[in-house]
Amino acid sequence: ELVTGKTLVAGEKVKPEGNDRYCGIHYDLNDAPQTVYVPKIGTTATINGNKAIYLGSKEVRNITITDKIAYKGLEPGRTYRAEATLYKKDGTQLMSNGNPVISMLEFTPKSSEGSVEVKITFSSECLSEGDKIVVFEKVYDVETGILIGSHEDLNDDDQTVTIHFRPSTGEVMPTYMKFGAALLSLSTLTASIFIRRKKKFAC
Repeated sequence: ELVTGKTLVAGEKVKPEGNDRYCGIHYDLNDAPQTVYVPKIGTTATINGNKAIYLGSKEVRNITITDKIAYKGLEPGRTYRAEATLYKKDGTQLMSNGNPVISMLEFTPKSSEGSVEVKITFSSECLSEGDKIVVFEKVYDVETGILIGSHEDLNDDDQTVTIHFRPSTGEVMPTYMKFGAALLSLSTLTASIFIRRKKKFAC
């Protein structure tokens, strides 16, 4: 954990047994064969820059999540593949036509630290009010196919977006919305009575 996201360089010293003097030293911070990269990734999911989206109560549409992957410890010039998959907060994986919703992006970093964005699109069909969608990310080395980093945490708010549905005109409103509408009507009626009285007294 202490070296995660770090770039490590190995150095070697050789000396004959029983001798205090070194006969060989190999230590070069710029020597690629001596360098080891220890990757670390983190993700931030948003919808149009926001952590939530509001839809009509019966609206079905495609939603695109932008997942920004921040990475450290990747080897510059090497090609990697990021894979994003979607889960509900309860751990249920989102599916489309019987297949997992997944998006992939290949990228070649110019430096060991940076970020890329993966966009993943899914349908709001079968989602409910307040559903929280969590993005899981994995990063693979394309050349070897080895998984070199992942960020998968159902309780991470950075990886999570929320889907809201609002009632359309004429539909039954939730209790809190009815209460708000009643207060608005009452304030309008009070204002109307006050104006009428003021006019009456002004006459």
